[in-house]
Amino acid sequence: MIGTIYVYENMDCKKPSNVISRMKELGYTNIQGFDVEYGQYEVEATTPAADEVELEIDPITGAVLDIDENWF
Repeated sequence: MIGTIYVYENMDCKKPSNVISRMKELGYTNIQGFDVEYGQYEVEATTPAADEVELEIDPITGAVLDIDENWF
């Protein structure tokens, strides 16, 4: 046996499609680069004010944890 896989039945993560839909509702455009790093969703997008940003999003609550305006 190489490793163990643990299944957390009570984990209720937000689906990436739900996070993207909510971002669109908030006025974000050009949503791309959706990935997971250090247990958080990271998404590149353009704000309603036309700024390019990278958002860190909590996968459980969907809360925005950080917005990095100088990610590129």
